[in-house]
Amino acid sequence: MQRVIGIVIAASLIASCAEQATTPARPEPPAPPPRAAPAPLPEARRPEAAPSVPVPPPAPAVAQETTYTVKKGDTLARIAKDHNVALRDLAEWNQIKDARRIKIGQQLRLTPP
Repeated sequence: MQRVIGIVIAASLIASCAEQATTPARPEPPAPPPRAAPAPLPEARRPEAAPSVPVPPPAPAVAQETTYTVKKGDTLARIAKDHNVALRDLAEWNQIKDARRIKIGQQLRLTPP
């Protein structure tokens, strides 16, 4: 008898769990209504149209030098670095075979010939 009661209780527990699993969860909340389009700006607040005239590109901040006069203590490497020029290019443009052989007062070309 106790065995039958235990089986009945177990069966009822299983049945109640199965019923809970098949019942739907909370219903989804309704989606919010769509937003309305913003009101147009009054005439006084509307941005002005861009001018149709093309704008010229900005001028360089500093005019690029084309020559440099060697001063005491200068090295070809430092001159090249200071003027954003590759050392090899600077030596080639000025026909310099040995970078250690520059003289004070010598004019160096800083642009390609």
